[in-house]
Amino acid sequence: MYGLGFFFSKTKVSQAKLMSEAAGWVFSCISRISETVISERLRLYRKTGEGAEDWEEITSHPFLDLLQRPNSWMPGYELIQTWSEHEDLTGNAYWLLDGVTDENSIPTRIYPLNPAYMTAVVGSVSGDVDKVVSYEYQTGATKKVFKPFEILHFRRINPNDPFRGLGPTEGSMDSVDTDNWMREWNRRFFQNSAIPGVILETEDTSSEAVRLLRESFEDRHAGVERAHKTVALPRGVKLAKMGYGQKDMDFVESRAKNRDEILAAFGVPPIVLGMGLGESINRATAETQEYVYAKYTIKPKLKRFEAYINEFLLSRFGEDIAIAFDDNVPQNVEQNLKLYTSALGGASYMTINEVRTKEGLEPIEGGDTLPQPATPQLYGLMQSKKKKVVPNRSKSKKKTNDKMVDSIVSTINTFVQSKKKNLETITTVDWLENWKAFVGRTLPQEEKMREAMADYAKGMTVRAMEAVRQELKAHRRAMKSKGVDIAKILNKDDEIALIIEGINPIYLSILKTEGVAAATLVGAAFDEKEKRMLAALKKAIGLMAESYTQTTLDTLKTKLEAGLAEGEGLVKLTETVRTIGEWSETSRAERVAKTEAFRTANFATKEAWKQSNVVKTIKWYTAEDEKVCPYCFEFDGKIVGIDKDFAEKGDTIIGVDLEGNTVEMTIEYANIEAGSLHPNCRCYVRPDEITIE
Repeated sequence: MYGLGFFFSKTKVSQAKLMSEAAGWVFSCISRISETVISERLRLYRKTGEGAEDWEEITSHPFLDLLQRPNSWMPGYELIQTWSEHEDLTGNAYWLLDGVTDENSIPTRIYPLNPAYMTAVVGSVSGDVDKVVSYEYQTGATKKVFKPFEILHFRRINPNDPFRGLGPTEGSMDSVDTDNWMREWNRRFFQNSAIPGVILETEDTSSEAVRLLRESFEDRHAGVERAHKTVALPRGVKLAKMGYGQKDMDFVESRAKNRDEILAAFGVPPIVLGMGLGESINRATAETQEYVYAKYTIKPKLKRFEAYINEFLLSRFGEDIAIAFDDNVPQNVEQNLKLYTSALGGASYMTINEVRTKEGLEPIEGGDTLPQPATPQLYGLMQSKKKKVVPNRSKSKKKTNDKMVDSIVSTINTFVQSKKKNLETITTVDWLENWKAFVGRTLPQEEKMREAMADYAKGMTVRAMEAVRQELKAHRRAMKSKGVDIAKILNKDDEIALIIEGINPIYLSILKTEGVAAATLVGAAFDEKEKRMLAALKKAIGLMAESYTQTTLDTLKTKLEAGLAEGEGLVKLTETVRTIGEWSETSRAERVAKTEAFRTANFATKEAWKQSNVVKTIKWYTAEDEKVCPYCFEFDGKIVGIDKDFAEKGDTIIGVDLEGNTVEMTIEYANIEAGSLHPNCRCYVRPDEITIE
C-alpha cells in the first residue's frame, strides 16, 4: 500500500512563523492584494439552459445573505480580505462552516480560522490513498477537532504536499528573512549606538575592570543622541577595531534587491504600491504594470476563490448556481481603437446606440445607423456630389435653434431617465460597495484632520501652561479668591481662529472629493466654489471650532479652580494643564476628526445633488454591520426632500437597543442635514427620486 507521503517536503516553515511575517514589504503586498480583491465585483449566477451563455444573474439568494453577513462580528468583505491575506501569508486559508452536519448541509455562519493554529490530520481510510481525516485547531491548551466537511480549506498549489498550501511568503522566505534581519540590524544600529560596534583593548585582565570599561563606554557613547561624539579613552585602553557600517554592508542596494525579490514573489509591481510614479516610472509603464498585476496576480487569485466556493460551498445550495467575478483585467482601449480603425479604413464600427448601450444609456432616435466615414472612398462608398443649398438664415434661424433645444432637452431627459433607472436597480449590496468607497475616501481625510487637531492641541497646551505660570506668579491670591479668569489663560477668538486655520484646507478637500464623487453618480458637474455652499461650510466650521474651544476653556477653568482650592502649587497646576492637553491631543482630536470628516463628506454629497437639479429626494443609509446604533437604525431608509433636513436641533430620537430597552437622544448641536447623526457616526445618504422638470 502506498500513501502520498513521498510528496511531502522535508523542510517547511511553520504556519505560526509565516503568520508573524505580516510586516515590511510582505505586509505591503498582502494588504494591497487583499484590498484589490475586495474591490472586485462578485456575482451569483443560475444556469438556465444547456448553452455556455445560458446563465442569469441572481441578486437575491441565501448564499448572498450569508456572504454579506457571514457571522455576528464581521461583514462579508472582511471575510474575503482575511482569506486573501491568510492565503498569501501561509498558502492556506480555513473557513469554519458552522452548523453543518454533513457534506451537503448549508452553514448558518462562516468563521475564518487562524492557519497558525490549524493542522490537517492525514491518514488512510479504507483504501490505499491518503486523505485529510480531520482538522485540529489548538490554541494554548485548548484543542478542537473538526470533521473535514466542517472546514473549507483553501490551498495554493504546493508541489511537495497536496494537503498543505505553499504561499509566496514561504516561497520567498530567504529574501524575507534577510530583509527582516537587515531592518533589525538597522534598528539596533540606532538603538545601541548609531555608530558601528567597537572592540576595546586593555591590559587590565580582571573581569570587573573589563565590565566597568564596557559599561562606562556605552554610558557615554551609546544612543542616537550621543552618536559621532569625540571619544576619550582611559590610559592603557585602545580602540582596536571598528565593526561594519551601513555603507560597508551596502544597505540601500541589498534591501532594494530583497524588496524586488519579495514583490516578484507576490506578483505586485512597484507602481501598485505607489512607488516610482513620476520618477523612474512614466504613465505608460505604470499602466502596463497595472495590467500585468490585474492579469497575472489578481485574476488567478479570483479564479482560485471561485473554484473553491463553487465546488465545496455553493454545491450545498444547489447544482445550478455558481459565482464569478467580473473580468478585472483592463482592456487596452487605445490599441483596440487603432486596430479597428486601421482594419475599417477609418470608418465607424459601432452605431451611436451600441455605444450608449455599453455605457448603460437608453437608445436615441436615429442612433442605429453607422456614421459615414470622413473619407468615404476608403470605405468603398463613392458618393455623388450634390449642390450645397444655403438656407435663408433670417427665416430659419429660430426654427434651427428650436430643433437644437429640443434635441438637447431630449438628450438630457434620456440621460436622466437612464440614471434614474440605474439608481433604482442598484441593490443593497451595491450600496454597500458605494458606502465602502465613501468610507475609503473619507478615512484618509479623517486622519489628516486628526493630525491637524492634535497639532493644534500641542500648541494650545504650551500657550496655556505658560499663561498659567505667569498668572500664578502675579495673581495667585486673586485667582484663588475670585476664581480663574480664563480669558487671561487663552483668548477664545484667537484659539478659534487657529483651529479654523489648521483644518479649513481639509474641509475644502473633503468638499471637493465627495462633491465630485456624488455628482458623478448622477451624471452631473460639481461647482466647488458655489457661494451659498461655501458660506454654509464656513458657518459649520466656525460652529465646531467655537464649541471645541468653549469646552476646552470650561474644562481648564473647572480643573484649575479645583486645584487652587486644594492648595496645589505651580507644578501640580501646570501638570493639570498638560493632562487636559494630552486629552485634547488624543481622544478629543480623534473624536472631532471622525465626526467632522464624515459630517462634511455627507454635507458635500448632499450639496452636489442639490447642484445637479435632478435629485429631488434623498434616503438615509446605514452601514451594513452590527455597529449601527439604535438611533441610526431608526433613521435607516428615511426619505426627505433635497432641501429638507432629516431632523432639527431640539428633536428627540427614540430607539431600541440590542437588549430591547427604549433609549432616547436629543439633538443638541445642529440640524441633521445628511448622515452624521451623532459623534463617530458612519451613516451615508443616497439619491432616492431623480427626475428633471
